[in-house]
Amino acid sequence: MGKIIKIRNVIRFLKGWNMSTRLLGRVWRFFKSKELAVLLITCITASSVMGMLISQPDKVFTSWWFIGISGAFIINLTSCTLSQVIKARRVWKSSEPGHLSIWALIVIHVGLIIIVLGGFISAGFKMTGYMTVMEGEVRTETQEEYDVLKKAPLFGIIGNSGYGIGLQKQQRILDREGKVDYIVSEIILLEGDRVILKESVEEGKPLIYKGLGFYEHNAGFAPLVTIEDSNGNMIYKGFIFMETVNGQPENYYQRRNFTVPGRNIKLDMRFYPDMVIEAGQVKTQKYSLGNPGLEINVTQDGLKMEKGIIKMGEKINFEGNSLSFDEVRHWIGLEIIYDPGAGVLFTGCLITAIGLCFLWSGKKSLHWWT
Repeated sequence: MGKIIKIRNVIRFLKGWNMSTRLLGRVWRFFKSKELAVLLITCITASSVMGMLISQPDKVFTSWWFIGISGAFIINLTSCTLSQVIKARRVWKSSEPGHLSIWALIVIHVGLIIIVLGGFISAGFKMTGYMTVMEGEVRTETQEEYDVLKKAPLFGIIGNSGYGIGLQKQQRILDREGKVDYIVSEIILLEGDRVILKESVEEGKPLIYKGLGFYEHNAGFAPLVTIEDSNGNMIYKGFIFMETVNGQPENYYQRRNFTVPGRNIKLDMRFYPDMVIEAGQVKTQKYSLGNPGLEINVTQDGLKMEKGIIKMGEKINFEGNSLSFDEVRHWIGLEIIYDPGAGVLFTGCLITAIGLCFLWSGKKSLHWWT
């Protein structure tokens, strides 16, 4: 009797094992299926397009459902890759043709997995920010110092570097027509009071240090503007950043609708690095600092108060107040990017490209791929 019970238990176990094996087989076939891959790629593509169109794409790319779809895609790719590895071993042992194509597909799948992982890393840890740095000052790479800052949800684990960032000098390189071709800015990085790096940046040539990228976004001049009342009391004193405008026939520097803090005074200004007046027209003779001047339009409470042109050290008067500037500095606007997933993405793209080259070389053996 005891032997019969044991035999029955063994039969039940084998039946359960067989059912579990069949279930696992179905799950395996589901996750490595091409149909699932097509569905997930379609969902990711549609979600990415939607993320680019809405005003806050981070809400899409960091949402639980997008992460879930991407995670399912990684499982699908991994399952397909393992399936191809098993198939490649069979082909290799049987000496059948098609080795190169099978291994090429494996390399492509591995590359795609790395690309998706790189996307996950970027979505979790990427940081982009914008910061203006003027000659003679040091800004710190901390959250509070950024003018604009966007952080991925997990960036806080890494945190900001705290490096000091300074602008030592700036030079405008002219083309044959005498117009500004590009701007070279000499940037220094500090750790405490110690300079750890000094390097020039320009458009298309960033400074990269320990994963942080410093990209020139814009640059210009900043005159030190002083406004005083009739008794000589200071109303305002500060550097006003002039924005570089790509104009015709030449670039120019301006600041529109600058509101004086605490006052209903607005300034529209155009800055000339080396001002000359020819035939009643104001223009700059050269783009390096020579004889700087300001063309100013002052409004108060929406009414035009004064309009005029002054050189450095001169004054323009309006409603009993006076405006002057007596110093000019260069400034640079830096886009600062930390993206640990970028290198992973690049590696994945490179591996995928290598796999595609192998696949193209062995395309005659594609009948082994199912």
